[in-house]
Amino acid sequence: MSAMDQRLPSVPLRRFREGLGLSIGDLQERIAVHMDGKKPHGDTIRNVELGHKVGSPALMAAWAKALGLHPLDVHQPRAARRPMADAS
Repeated sequence: MSAMDQRLPSVPLRRFREGLGLSIGDLQERIAVHMDGKKPHGDTIRNVELGHKVGSPALMAAWAKALGLHPLDVHQPRAARRPMADAS
């Protein structure tokens, strides 16, 4: 069996955070530890968890570490975006 066939089940970031009993504020504090004290805004956390925004690689690496995961364990697929209508 190849490495690709040995995938672990995926869990949405919000469910994982909530499963650990962490609030958004708790997560902000934990992420700040891994980002030189820079705490992401609560709206950023919400938008990434809901899939409305894509986190930067640095944010997602800090997020993974804040949850006790390896950065490669956190995968955030880009949301399918519809092309904007031509304004002309």
